[in-house]
Amino acid sequence: MRLKKGISIFLLIVLLFSSFTTGTAFAVVEKSSPITKEDLLKQLNITPEEQHEAIISQITQDSKMKPSEDTLVIKYNQPISTRIHTQAGAVVKKRVAALNYDIVTITGNKKIEDVINYYRNLGSVDSVMPSVPVQTLSTSFNDPKAKDMYHLNMVNAAKALSLAGKHEVVVAVIDTGMDLKHPELKNQVLTPYNVADPMKRPLADVHGTHVAGIIAAEANNGIGGYGINPNAKILPIDVFNRGWGSSDYIVAEGILYAVNQGAQVINMSLGSYYPSKILEDAVNIALDAGITIVASAGNEGSSTSRLLHFFTLINIQHLWS
Repeated sequence: MRLKKGISIFLLIVLLFSSFTTGTAFAVVEKSSPITKEDLLKQLNITPEEQHEAIISQITQDSKMKPSEDTLVIKYNQPISTRIHTQAGAVVKKRVAALNYDIVTITGNKKIEDVINYYRNLGSVDSVMPSVPVQTLSTSFNDPKAKDMYHLNMVNAAKALSLAGKHEVVVAVIDTGMDLKHPELKNQVLTPYNVADPMKRPLADVHGTHVAGIIAAEANNGIGGYGINPNAKILPIDVFNRGWGSSDYIVAEGILYAVNQGAQVINMSLGSYYPSKILEDAVNIALDAGITIVASAGNEGSSTSRLLHFFTLINIQHLWS
């Protein structure tokens, strides 16, 4: 019941966002009959108090976390030619052929609404939406000398490891870069990959290092603690490219890379305010490949802010959080 209510509030946020942001078309535009704001509110059955909470939450969020005003994510059923993209007023910056998506940048002085409407009327287009931002999610810890790793006792990690045996598992950590020379990780990591710029090596970052350590910090090495599964190998996949945030299509490519590299588990300690079809398609491919996905949840302790991120729009029985 609580999840359903959370989904309702999230959809309300999406709906109301367009009323408070000029010049930005956000919602996924698909070929379907139109629905009015009043119809949706009636279907969602949300109280006035919850409506107000959703509006305040959306208006006060960081402006960096708003959908892109010049980058669109287009789902096609037939490849779109360069000529058609030019006529729409856009240029292709990336094609994710495995998912049938073109990522385009709007050119000149074209309005985003006009470009979206142009694509919407093409028979070869299934959906079009602005690219949505993604950022790391974590809880800050100010006590780096803490000796008691209480979570290991809570999950009975030692017993679980004794039952599991020494089976090597590849865990793809889709995150920032990480410290590959860290004494707890140097023997645990595979070759890293920078999705946004494959020519650059990922830059070490505290967030990716922290997440990788929780998962697979080395055991019996005389220092520190150990990870939930010290027999695991970490496949570092950097989707932030030394920046503060990422985009949905970059994370989607990271998921596809993890699938192609044979990862058994994908960990994503990141999230977004908005749903994303390209992320949904990428996650479904991973699930179909039998991969377990672990996604962060509850970092903000709010019922409306980023409760759902983008993962709860997918069949949650396949996800761990």
